[in-house]
Amino acid sequence: MTDSSGTDVSTTVTQNPDGSTTIVTRNPDGSTTTVTESRNRDGSTVTRTETRNADGSGITRTEIRNVNGSTAATTIAEYPDGSTVTTMTTHEMDGSTVVSAETRDADGSAVSTVKTRTAAGDITTQTVTTDTDGNVVSTITREEHTEDGGTRTIDTAETNADGSSSFEHREIFQNGRENSDSIHTDAGGTVTVDQYVKKSDESTVSKHYLRGSDGGLKLTEYETHGTGAIIPSFITINGQKLPVTTIGKGLFANNDTIVRIRIDKNITVIGMNAFRNAQNLKSLTISSTGIIRIGKNAFDGIREDAVFRLKMDRESYLNIRDLFEKAVGENMTLKRKK
Repeated sequence: MTDSSGTDVSTTVTQNPDGSTTIVTRNPDGSTTTVTESRNRDGSTVTRTETRNADGSGITRTEIRNVNGSTAATTIAEYPDGSTVTTMTTHEMDGSTVVSAETRDADGSAVSTVKTRTAAGDITTQTVTTDTDGNVVSTITREEHTEDGGTRTIDTAETNADGSSSFEHREIFQNGRENSDSIHTDAGGTVTVDQYVKKSDESTVSKHYLRGSDGGLKLTEYETHGTGAIIPSFITINGQKLPVTTIGKGLFANNDTIVRIRIDKNITVIGMNAFRNAQNLKSLTISSTGIIRIGKNAFDGIREDAVFRLKMDRESYLNIRDLFEKAVGENMTLKRKK
């Protein structure tokens, strides 16, 4: 037999005692391909294909087809440098699939991934990285789910051997809206939280928080092209309910788009220059009764007709009024809102 270039190719067919058939093809470049096909008593078939190259590399694939229509396949690729890639794929009758893959280097380090897809379309993927001694360096788990209404949720969690970790919860809606909340802990124990919102009109809001030693969050960045802003009481992420206690210094300094701001409960500190020269800011609604410090120049340069509405009971209002009157100056309007 010759190939398309006219070079001789040797092929041998063998019927084995167990009923299986083996076909061996030897190519002029020194590579060989061996295919063995067999049928089991339950009606399932097994096909094993092995290719060996002259440089020592090779690929072995084993495929099982069951009478109920389900299949399973394993592929092992071996490279001259000693590294290997192993892939296993299973297709079940209910439409679910499982794909696992491992890349192992010659030094023993490896990356293993298992991806499971249910018949409903939900996907779980886990990737584990190990070092040369077999110790786990990192684990990443990603879960994707589509609800009946079409909303898609994606949760991604990562843990690392150095103590760092992260978690992100993401929601994607059919109208184009998108939300995501993430929390990250670095190897030194510093915790940061990020929030991102994309509205159906393509406008976006992003917030960045830094967790303090008291467990509260400091809002250090707030980016929006809208005219309103909300500083929440707390954020719930990955089962943790984290209070927002501090407005960082210079948070809205020199912002010329913000008109209205709502500050919910739990805020205790408004940082220096927090709203300085936010020249279009004219309405602040404040629900927190625990504010104990307002930083220097926090409200300098905002509109003279700005109105501060303290949404609280009379006793709380009287306790906090002097602090605000000192911070906002005589020209600002301070009101209590029931």
